[in-house]
Amino acid sequence: IWAFKLSRSAAYDIDALAQRFPFSGGQIDNIVKKIEMHEILHGNAPSQEEVISWCNAERITKNNHNPIGFIVG
Repeated sequence: IWAFKLSRSAAYDIDALAQRFPFSGGQIDNIVKKIEMHEILHGNAPSQEEVISWCNAERITKNNHNPIGFIVG
């Protein structure tokens, strides 16, 4: 899913993101939207480190509830 969603961007280590963050399609969509918004607002792509920080925030569950979706691992 990571490779499909970020296929237009060679700037990211997609294999590393996929191994570290086995997200559902919806979670990956959230990250892709953040990348796109950053590009629109700042005129450049976010760094790998910024994407990783967004991924870390995405995997945090609120109120001890699990996120909706399936995680393969």
